[in-house]
Amino acid sequence: MSTPINKATLLNVAINLDWFLGFFEAEGNFFFSVRTTNPIDVRIAFKVTQANKELLQKIQNFFGFGLIQSEGSRSSLEICKFNVEGAKNVALYGIPLFQNHPLNGKKNIERINFLKESHVVKRGSWHSFYKRTSKSSTIRSS
Repeated sequence: MSTPINKATLLNVAINLDWFLGFFEAEGNFFFSVRTTNPIDVRIAFKVTQANKELLQKIQNFFGFGLIQSEGSRSSLEICKFNVEGAKNVALYGIPLFQNHPLNGKKNIERINFLKESHVVKRGSWHSFYKRTSKSSTIRSS
């Protein structure tokens, strides 16, 4: 059984790319969906959800992008997310971040799918992508 890391320890961690990638494997997820509204609505994002807002702010400061947003509260803890969403932001930040940095296990398969979908959205060819797949796609971590 693992010992929980206290808040002070997390706030003292030195954020770097390798640390973030490991943290993302555990706490992050990729999201892509196509909704058949008129017009078709395409959403793409990656995020990290945590009860430690200060840690998410350290991540945001390290990268210089992303939004910190509240997701409400659970068991009297405020739950927040470091969120990067939208075709422009994912193309500018997500593709370069995840392009050359493999993750482990299932999360790496999700990373590969996210990159494929990011390139489709970036090229603006999501209409043909949607017709080929003819269903909504969501990438989620378990």
